[in-house]
Amino acid sequence: MNNSQFRTQNSKLNFLEILSGFPNQKIAVIGDLILDKYLFGDVDRISPEAPVPIVKITGEKYVPGGAANVAANLAGLGCQVKLIGTCGKDAQAKELKTLLANQDISHFLYAHGGQPTISKTRILAGNQQILRIDEEKCQSITTDSASLISEHLLSILDEIDCLILSDYGKGLLLDFHFVQNIITKCNECGKAVLIDPKGNDWRRYSKASCITPNTKELSLVSFFSEDGCDDNLKKAARTVQVDYQIGRLLVTRGDKGMYLIGSDEEIMIPTQAKEVYDVSGAGDTVIACLAAGVAAGLSWSEAAHLSNIAAGIVVGKVGTQPIFYQDLASYLQNQIRNQANKVVD
Repeated sequence: MNNSQFRTQNSKLNFLEILSGFPNQKIAVIGDLILDKYLFGDVDRISPEAPVPIVKITGEKYVPGGAANVAANLAGLGCQVKLIGTCGKDAQAKELKTLLANQDISHFLYAHGGQPTISKTRILAGNQQILRIDEEKCQSITTDSASLISEHLLSILDEIDCLILSDYGKGLLLDFHFVQNIITKCNECGKAVLIDPKGNDWRRYSKASCITPNTKELSLVSFFSEDGCDDNLKKAARTVQVDYQIGRLLVTRGDKGMYLIGSDEEIMIPTQAKEVYDVSGAGDTVIACLAAGVAAGLSWSEAAHLSNIAAGIVVGKVGTQPIFYQDLASYLQNQIRNQANKVVD
């Protein structure tokens, strides 16, 4: 076995050891909660009323979406999760709470009487999405909601290992002072803050431990073009990291993998995906696995590699689906066996 093969096999053994410690990790998630609904059906003709397909519904399912999907990924990995956010006083909120309870996700959801629970309904024929229907009312968090959520976070801060802010641009994390107050309190307590960003104003994310944009999200706050070369990506990421005093950026690049940059590290990570059926929720998987890995003792670069593997698994599934401990463990075990067989051959 040469040195490269040894390092590869040893890193995967290390990942397996770290995975076994995930149930000890306590991670909080604050963000925009979404209820994802899937309607499955068949299409065999076009409507006579308009040039649109007629979908005969054969099944349906509900899954946690948005920040709730980040929590579902953490729970799937075995972590202890505390989910914080807002919802409406409606049937969708009841359904979402039931889903969270079924996955043992502890939650503090502040209910708005005049604001509906955000929901997205996707209609699929086979594995093809035909239509998506969004129900939402986006508005910045109220002073009362901000105070209650901040107070709740303070009450549990000593109990958690790190915090994820999952920003879907629906209102909860739009207020500069609210987000900065959260980051400041976590920094004072030595708790890492990881953020999945949204929008073109990242001032509210300043001094976060790590931000995980995709290339489109990075382009909104820099001179970088989505189809730009690697050198331009590196320059853009470094500029953003320095300007907003962010510990590091993990840029997800689709079929090009990931790019991690920090004050003392820089690494390109090739993609792990073999087949891509649906990228919905892949970013949630990345930040959840990254947080779990760092909380469990991996370096940021090691945790980024593990997140890349996890993302490669979930994009091979249809619809918003979280990563599960066994998915990741089985993949790593198979890789170790394959590497061992190559050495023997």
